[in-house]
Amino acid sequence: MEKNILATTSTLVTPSDFIISLLNKRGLNTPTGQPLFAYQVSHDEYISLRDVTKRFYPKTSVTASRHTHWAACFVLFCAEWYRREYQAQDGWQWSPIWQELNFQLDPSDIRQIVPMGLETYWKRTVRRFEVSGARTFLGSVFIEGGLPFQLIRQSDNKFGFLVWRVLKNYYQVELLGIELSELIRLNVGYLPTVFSESESVELIASLIRNLMRLGNEVDLNNLDLRPSQQLDKLVPNWREQFPIPLDNETGHELLNNWLEKASTASQSIKNIQTKLTCEHFFDIDTLKIKSKVTFPKNLSFDIDRSQVSSTRLELGLNEGVKKAAQLGSAYAQFDERVCKVRPRSKSVVVNRDNLYTPLFVELSESGICRDRQEIRASAIPLGEIPIGFEKTENGFSCCGQASFSVKTKTIYVLVSGNAELEVLGGNCELEKTLFLREKKLKWYKMFGEIRVYDNGNRYRICTNSTHNSTGAFELLGLELQWETKPTRVYKGMPRVVLPDADNQNAPNTFEFLNDRPLHELKTHEKYGVHTFSLKNSEGDVLLKRKIGVLPEDLTMKFHSTQRSVELHITTAATIFVEVMADNVHSEYSKQEQTHIYSLEVNDKPPSTIKLFLNANLASDPIDITLPFPAAGIFGFNSKGDELSSSLTVPQLLGSEVLLYSAKDYVETYILSVSLKPITRNSPRFESKIKVGNRPVTVSLYSFKDRIMELFALCALEEGIDAEVEIEIRNGINAKKYNVRKYITKIEIDAKHNIVSFNSDSEVDTFSEQPQTLRIAEPERHTLPLPPKKLGDILFDRFELPPAMFKGDVWMIIPGRGNDLAFRPRLFSLGHEVDNVETREIDTLQSAVRAYHPVSNPGVIGKVISEMGKNIEHRSWGYLRTLWTETNYLPLSTFQVWHELAKDDRALTLALFVFEMNEEFIQKLDIEFPIFWEMIKIDDWKLAIEQYRAFIGRFLPDSNIVTARLSELFSNLTSCVSSFPDPFAHYLVQGEFETVLEVAQAKVLVNQCWLQDLRRIHADSKWPDMLNTPFLKAARACKAVGFMECEPYQTSAVYYPAICAAIAMGMMQIEDYVRVDANAIYEMKKLRDFDRDWFSAAFSYFVSAYENQNKGS
Repeated sequence: MEKNILATTSTLVTPSDFIISLLNKRGLNTPTGQPLFAYQVSHDEYISLRDVTKRFYPKTSVTASRHTHWAACFVLFCAEWYRREYQAQDGWQWSPIWQELNFQLDPSDIRQIVPMGLETYWKRTVRRFEVSGARTFLGSVFIEGGLPFQLIRQSDNKFGFLVWRVLKNYYQVELLGIELSELIRLNVGYLPTVFSESESVELIASLIRNLMRLGNEVDLNNLDLRPSQQLDKLVPNWREQFPIPLDNETGHELLNNWLEKASTASQSIKNIQTKLTCEHFFDIDTLKIKSKVTFPKNLSFDIDRSQVSSTRLELGLNEGVKKAAQLGSAYAQFDERVCKVRPRSKSVVVNRDNLYTPLFVELSESGICRDRQEIRASAIPLGEIPIGFEKTENGFSCCGQASFSVKTKTIYVLVSGNAELEVLGGNCELEKTLFLREKKLKWYKMFGEIRVYDNGNRYRICTNSTHNSTGAFELLGLELQWETKPTRVYKGMPRVVLPDADNQNAPNTFEFLNDRPLHELKTHEKYGVHTFSLKNSEGDVLLKRKIGVLPEDLTMKFHSTQRSVELHITTAATIFVEVMADNVHSEYSKQEQTHIYSLEVNDKPPSTIKLFLNANLASDPIDITLPFPAAGIFGFNSKGDELSSSLTVPQLLGSEVLLYSAKDYVETYILSVSLKPITRNSPRFESKIKVGNRPVTVSLYSFKDRIMELFALCALEEGIDAEVEIEIRNGINAKKYNVRKYITKIEIDAKHNIVSFNSDSEVDTFSEQPQTLRIAEPERHTLPLPPKKLGDILFDRFELPPAMFKGDVWMIIPGRGNDLAFRPRLFSLGHEVDNVETREIDTLQSAVRAYHPVSNPGVIGKVISEMGKNIEHRSWGYLRTLWTETNYLPLSTFQVWHELAKDDRALTLALFVFEMNEEFIQKLDIEFPIFWEMIKIDDWKLAIEQYRAFIGRFLPDSNIVTARLSELFSNLTSCVSSFPDPFAHYLVQGEFETVLEVAQAKVLVNQCWLQDLRRIHADSKWPDMLNTPFLKAARACKAVGFMECEPYQTSAVYYPAICAAIAMGMMQIEDYVRVDANAIYEMKKLRDFDRDWFSAAFSYFVSAYENQNKGS
């Protein structure tokens, strides 16, 4: 029978007795290396621990042979005291500990005893300050105890409010890619200072993650068992994961409440992950509106495999027909006529230009739209209907339109200047009058129930409701895809549906056009521009839209003649058409039901042609803007002006090239994106575009990822000033556009302390204020350069502040959010490397100061190499800060990112340090030539091992650590679509889900996978530049013979096997290929040629080679 000596006072318990008994009670013989709070010391054990620590305080010099167990008791007591007793007034100091123990250690004793107890006995690490690197003994023992329970349980429950806020906003971590630690720091400002310590933030983060994971296991509908009781049955030892004492009723009740909130938050995230949603934010000070679009894990589009030439497509966000944001490349998977793609971004925020136009997610190939999805509730018809807003930490968030109800008690309502309000219950006060988009609007604060009367319509708004009801109804019909006024124009009358109920018709509602019942109107009366409204039985407006309706049989086609282009508009209905275009002569004729307009260009063709169609003289005409069908190639910028031949990447947004064929057959245009200087073997992307008698619009911004990939092929200096050429050509015509990262450079006049801009383009440089950054100390934030003044007169140049002449390395950069993209410029006048020869450089801070591309080029790389061996290296903090402060700039701006991208071991570990931040991964993938599929598996395993050990201190349950790893790799496979899911599963779990026998695999690979590859790409151009060296490599890894292919298919077929052999350490790519820019780009094309083939074949060969190694 086990002897319990911990709580007895009559028996003299030694430190050794206490520790051994503590471990034995938990079924242990030695410490596990888990955080000290995970041992869940009871109250009685805590009292005995205090007595043992007091009684056996060393009276002589401390030695490891005599005092290791006492040192273990001392640090355990400090940890438990912090968890149980710490108060805000105690401060971040040792004094309260000495008062409790009635003795005091001097600093030299602390430096000896804390490492002896933590590291020698408990197998825990003494932590270091992030910047200085010095050991923090107090922080080390306190964080081992978890979180200070006395502060958590205070009556004002500020900590509970913090947990609630973070859980409520946890979707920002899962869906928006925000780091959890950053979310916590945004919410700890009103708590005692101790919670802002980095150790506390880490513990709160582990607490939140545990709550979210365990919240998934909790059934809130189970009224018989509280969450903690459910977990007792489902997850043994789950209590070890929480850094608060759970041996009292208060701790249990707190945890039950948190688990309930976590379960609710988890379900909310799951709901959001399946939907394409839009949220609007109104800045009451600037009167600007931003929309945040959140994407589901997968988007579906109605196209089949035959409609595209590659599985690599592009996603974009459009405001109407105008490009608002580029969402990056995506890889398609086809299932009959459904195309599924996984967005690389979880969300995007855009400034709104046309509030009355909905947003669309567009799927395109080579800049040509293939399909698009409208985002529900993305239009904001200000002044036309009441708009409701809730006040949140992110500003005023739109919570309803027209008639709606919300759970929130108090909201704000924006109505037209002519609206009148009736208070049915509660209160409503006018806060201010606004003038927005040339409209007078009123801003009310209200709670309760009100009715709004505006322009003959009535709306009902209710707060403090039991549910939220807004956006339940939508219009569904055959909508024109061109730019129109009004923004929604349909062929035939649309119907009202319930999108959340599989587009069923809306019951118990009534439809009106211009306040006339729809069912009373004749067919021709429905044509034209109308205000459509949907009302309930009480007459409240539930949905209101300005729409245009055209005859259902109407068609529009272009036909070419020798002298002109003809526009044919055909319908059985009576219509009147007016055609308007600059520099165009128009003639009209009619044949039966077809209206014919002959268009002749007087000079240069315009970008667009406007049609005013009217099929109902009692209504306003519908305005339709079409691309002008001029034969040839014509480029236009976002304003419709002729496109400049010299551009930067941001200037591509909204830039389009119009293609049209005047032939009586379909012409083929070639669009190429090439890295300059142009040679026969220059890295380039080419695409064929089929053009017939309908204008084709090519969005140049869709090629942003392609352009950035070409920039990534260049070295540091070349990459900054590299140029890419976009060429569109057919047999006769050709247009070329040169694209650079930067057109504007900074000139420094150090003699007069002046900074000025030098630009190759007509840009307003004076409107942008450059910033300065200390490269070695990014945590000090950036400083704006003051503009040069003479009295009250401002000059278009800036002054260098005196601080920049006192030493250190500075960089002049654009400010966050600035439109002007100028080339960053280093400044180190007066800087001297401090004792580089005599002082060891072991941090990135000192390395970036010592770096010189000629005299000391390897200093940063050496530190990066050391960082790859240690997840707790203090320079990871430097990289995190640099990322936080400068993530709006290209990573290639800073040498440290170049060095990281070249070191596979450090790179894999960095992904875990940054918790697979999706924006970080995407920037790495696009800006640097990284071949994730060639990184050695040993490097992945070492990074995973380090992460397991690190996070295991806060998550003692290995199953939860594994689940966390799976989540992280899910982020990686989302961002790097060529990274196979089966391979990610293998890295996390240590084995593949399915292992094939060689004979079985040979049949499957050759008769299924390869046959599909050949069939899908029967008409494709197979990448073949590396066929000869790859055939040699394939023979070396024994892929030849296992798979057979035609000579022109060699590279594409054998590339997955070669990558698998490289990842397994069986060969090196440099032994077969000269890895220059051409080869790198060719290998990227091979990787992207067919994602399904690469994923399946690569995963199989990794499995096969591993089995060979085991067999040998």
